[in-house]
Amino acid sequence: MDDPRSQVPPAPTGMEWLRACVSRFAGGGTHARRRALAVAELAAVEPASLRVAAAAETCRDLAVRVLADALGLPGVSTEDVRLIASVYHPGSGGGPAQDAAVARLVAACGGAPDERTAARICLLVQACDATAALIASTRERAGDAGDADAVLAAVLHDDPPVRHTRRVTAGGASVRVELGTVDGVSTAFGSGPRACPGKEHALAIAAGALDAARAR
Repeated sequence: MDDPRSQVPPAPTGMEWLRACVSRFAGGGTHARRRALAVAELAAVEPASLRVAAAAETCRDLAVRVLADALGLPGVSTEDVRLIASVYHPGSGGGPAQDAAVARLVAACGGAPDERTAARICLLVQACDATAALIASTRERAGDAGDADAVLAAVLHDDPPVRHTRRVTAGGASVRVELGTVDGVSTAFGSGPRACPGKEHALAIAAGALDAARAR
């Protein structure tokens, strides 16, 4: 303790910091507190406005761009979000490029490396691949009869954007949980205390993409 060469462990940065501060990888009261931050961010965004914005957007990462703008983060780089999404889960790796992307997103969110910033980045990252997959499947059905809600319901039933998730039992076993439709009830967005808080927002963005596809 008296040796000046002995230092306290450094605070986590980059991907290590992000994984340590989001609700996705936390449990108990910590998960509830961090999830509430994400829910509060989404509560300020009207899904109908996302549908209008998505119908007018043509960029590659449509979902991220539309959601970032709605959250008041126009300076967010969708490339950075995609970089992080590729290694978001623990054990998925990461490196200097992803760490630098996290630093740029923190700056775009105001510069404070706190749980609210982590929650905002988390929303963008989790919207990146899953909502893009939902949009792609919805666009493939652009010519299907029925309103957008019916088309989206069919997509979620037949081709959910996320096919499975994982849980750890009380005994420490890792369990793969299939997502889709069970006994007529859709679990495409999960269920219970960890259900996706952005379900209505994701559906609105996909509906807007469908509106644009049909208009073309």
